[in-house]
Amino acid sequence: MGAHCLFCRGTLTGAASQEHIIPRSLGGAGWLTTCDVCVTCNS
Repeated sequence: MGAHCLFCRGTLTGAASQEHIIPRSLGGAGWLTTCDVCVTCNS
């Protein structure tokens, strides 16, 4: 079973990007990140 996007539940392909669960501007630059978000939802 493949990985799915946390937001749209679409199947992730090789085009996943890093999502900051806590925005970088609030101190989430080096921690609380996931790659389980598709490029469309991360835009």
